[in-house]
Amino acid sequence: MCDFCGRPGAVVFFDVTEYCLRLPTYTWYSGDRFYACPSCRSYVDTSDWIGLIRYAGLGPLGEQVVAGFRNNYIPSAVSFEPGSNPEASR
Repeated sequence: MCDFCGRPGAVVFFDVTEYCLRLPTYTWYSGDRFYACPSCRSYVDTSDWIGLIRYAGLGPLGEQVVAGFRNNYIPSAVSFEPGSNPEASR
C-alpha cells in the first residue's frame, strides 16, 4: 500500500529519518520508510508537495505528515518488484 494515497501498488520506498508530530490528542511517529505507488513517487521525485497532497486527498494532518516527510527523507527511492515483500530483508 502507498503511504501517501493508501492505494495498493507501492513499488518504491524512501528511507526517512524518523520524526514525530505532536498533536493535541496524540503523538504520531513516522517510522523509517515511506512506501509510494508510481503516481505518488512522481510527485515526490519532482518535489511537487502540493500536487502530492491534492492527488492523495490529504487533509490538514496529511499536510503535516508530508511536510515532515519532505524535511526528513533521503531523496533516493529504493525500487522493488510488485507483489514482493521489501520488509522481509529487515
